[in-house]
Amino acid sequence: MSRDEFVLRCRERILMRTLSVRTATVICVLVAATGTVRWTAADSRGLGDDPAAFDQLIDAAFVTHDVAFFTAVAADDARFTHGETVWNKQLTRYGGTTVWNKQQLLNAVRMYKGLARNVDTVEVERHGDFVETLGPIQVKTGDAQRPEYQIYFVRLYAHRATGWQFLSHRTVRQVDGPEP
Repeated sequence: MSRDEFVLRCRERILMRTLSVRTATVICVLVAATGTVRWTAADSRGLGDDPAAFDQLIDAAFVTHDVAFFTAVAADDARFTHGETVWNKQLTRYGGTTVWNKQQLLNAVRMYKGLARNVDTVEVERHGDFVETLGPIQVKTGDAQRPEYQIYFVRLYAHRATGWQFLSHRTVRQVDGPEP
């Protein structure tokens, strides 16, 4: 079985709840060390009954630099709003936050230097063809000055003819240090 087939099966098992999100995170980190994973537009249909697992896939795709995944799942008008952290000085700044459009998000995925992003305890609100998720992300950076921090986020997804699309991420709080 190829690496891509293995990862596809892992993603399916996450969405069917037969593989834990934490185990999947470990798998994604291992895959990141061995190469790039290819995603297709069909993967965006995977939000299904467990949007919290899909949030974990979003963050695993950051760690694995999976631009194809974000290209497939992010709406053309997607926005990614950060707290204080800035990876690219060319980005638009609004009152202490960084707002990325889809292209800037794809560029950030290519440049991401973090070691791990663990999504935990996600709250899910369904509103017809829209789903909002809220929760914390534990980020490990590998940077001696700032090895770990927590992001608290709100994300919005919409169901479209092609499947679920990522519309928005907003960091609402960011705390330095390990998980409290």
